[in-house]
Amino acid sequence: MPMTTSPARTHRSRYLGLALALLLLEALVATRLAQLRIIRGSLGDFLFVILIYCLVQTVRPIRPSRLAMVVLAFSSLIEVAQAFHLASRLGLMPGDLGYILLGNTFSLLDIGMYAAGCTTALMLDVRVIHPPGSAPPGRHQPQPSGVLPDGA
Repeated sequence: MPMTTSPARTHRSRYLGLALALLLLEALVATRLAQLRIIRGSLGDFLFVILIYCLVQTVRPIRPSRLAMVVLAFSSLIEVAQAFHLASRLGLMPGDLGYILLGNTFSLLDIGMYAAGCTTALMLDVRVIHPPGSAPPGRHQPQPSGVLPDGA
């Protein structure tokens, strides 16, 4: 009997593959574009929220629109914390992982890039990963009346 892969596993594999590709791209941006701070920072912020979106969908499928809003809210909250220099107040030093993750410089441009990244992640999800007619994350594909689901 041939092994079949469940649709949920296939979708999670896609998210994981995309997350790994984004991680590599983030590393390239951070190392190759380090001297172009505005491009590196903006592109990094844009890619980072897409990476977070994909990682969450890998672990637990969530309705795309809801997840995009949660990722945007989370990343914006971190950005606002930067306005209050939370990393420094917590005693983190420049170069510490926590300091790097939290950041210490507030920018409205960053929030714009988070919004653009979340919108891109949402559009990729609903148009490419889950095109019309396929079951989106967190939802089961409805069965037409009188049709039994596979394995029934």
